[in-house]
Amino acid sequence: MGENGTGTVTQSGGECSVGGIMHLGLYPTATGTYTLTGGTLDASSICVGTEGTGLLEITGAQITGLDALTVRANMYADGELRGWGTIAGNAGSKLSNSGRIIADGGGVDRDLDLSGLSVVRNPIENIPPYNSASNGWFAVNGGRLMLPPVVMNNENTHVNWGETQYLGDVRTSDKNVDMINSVEINASTPINGPLEGALLASDHSAVPPGDVLPGGYTFISVWQFTQPGFPTARIKVRYDDTHDLVTGPADDTCPKTPDPAGLALLQWLPVDPQNLQGDWHWVIIGRAGAGTRRGQIEGYFDMQVISGYNTYLSVLQPYPGDAYVDGVVDVKDLLVVSNAWLTVAGDLDYNPAADFNADGAVNSIDLLTVANSWLWHMGVNCPESSSESTALLAGGQMAASSTEDPYLQRQQSWYEALDEVGLLDEWMDLITEHPEYAY
Repeated sequence: MGENGTGTVTQSGGECSVGGIMHLGLYPTATGTYTLTGGTLDASSICVGTEGTGLLEITGAQITGLDALTVRANMYADGELRGWGTIAGNAGSKLSNSGRIIADGGGVDRDLDLSGLSVVRNPIENIPPYNSASNGWFAVNGGRLMLPPVVMNNENTHVNWGETQYLGDVRTSDKNVDMINSVEINASTPINGPLEGALLASDHSAVPPGDVLPGGYTFISVWQFTQPGFPTARIKVRYDDTHDLVTGPADDTCPKTPDPAGLALLQWLPVDPQNLQGDWHWVIIGRAGAGTRRGQIEGYFDMQVISGYNTYLSVLQPYPGDAYVDGVVDVKDLLVVSNAWLTVAGDLDYNPAADFNADGAVNSIDLLTVANSWLWHMGVNCPESSSESTALLAGGQMAASSTEDPYLQRQQSWYEALDEVGLLDEWMDLITEHPEYAY
């Protein structure tokens, strides 16, 4: 479809068999589209964007018999697979993605299931000058993208999800994840058993805690992994740096300049690791630092505490100072900073949630971040604004008709909180050296 010009085919039912290679957008000036809305497409090889532009759309149908599915075969081509349905292949079948594969549920929880293929490849790096670095894996509108399980053995501690991984081999060909929403895992001990993963749209009902995101935030990406049989690991994700939550303000109430360094990698964990039936919440396990490669965040997570449960990871942009990720900057966030005070990355008590500027140290800079955002509340107020009469205070939201000075209320709650978490002396030392920081 689309050899030198434009070609479009729509299949709404029945079975279509293709014996050779199906090309969508064969030559550089060509555009080919195949829309599968019903029935079955049986093909040994499909190439979406061979040298031109290709689009394969699937809505509730299935594709079978594949030995190879390639999305964007040439660095100058453009390829996209979008929709929901099932795509399966023969033993050893290869999924080569250097373009965009998008699970689009159309507003309903639906899967784009590619787990019936055998192995993932990404032959073309997702970096300039090969392209605009906008290629990868995506899930939108209730979609969930399921990739082939990663084959592992007892000798392997390093695996990739969404990047090249040799089938049945301990090696990987890509040590730096660059496809958007791909994940690299370095386990503390050898990994035994397949790693099954999925990428979920932020509005998918499986995203914990259901339809209520922490503090009213919106996730940029969410991953779901089954328990792969290893206790702890370093993890690196390639987040979507083209997402509007990265390129625009995270909260219209308090507009701010977009800052990718504020992005955080979170894991869904129980509040009490000894009580898995109790409350769970999102915990920051890593932040985007100035020295990391484009679009990457690293973090450290513990699989042991959730044995038998799905592991959920996500990326979002918390408001500065919101270490607890609950949409409020208050004493809970100050306590996180206090517990990690004067630690550096690698220390036992170091906590990336308290390291707001991601410089590898928790110090006065991070304390100032909390101070500058003190009593900010998602969707209610902005501390820097003049409308402080609606500020959320330590004891609750002050009525607009109150005759008390809201500035003094905020100041008093700040000093009370400092005293409560044991950072009052540190703050007094700081403002003695820098009087301009004092309320």
